[in-house]
Amino acid sequence: MNISLKKFESDVDNAIVNCGSEYFANQAVRGLRQIKADQWTASVDGAKPYQVRISLRDDNVVGIPGLHT
Repeated sequence: MNISLKKFESDVDNAIVNCGSEYFANQAVRGLRQIKADQWTASVDGAKPYQVRISLRDDNVVGIPGLHT
């Protein structure tokens, strides 16, 4: 996967973007932290709690385990 941050919302399924935005607005995303220069992690209180790890390279998302576009 390689998604431009500028085009993330248009390249990812609307249901996923909307769900993530709602979780963030409802403060269900906790503990956002940078674990490496190019990696971030957070806990999400969704239907079941889970961890998210995002890998970046330049201005591109290059890895979100479980996300398929």
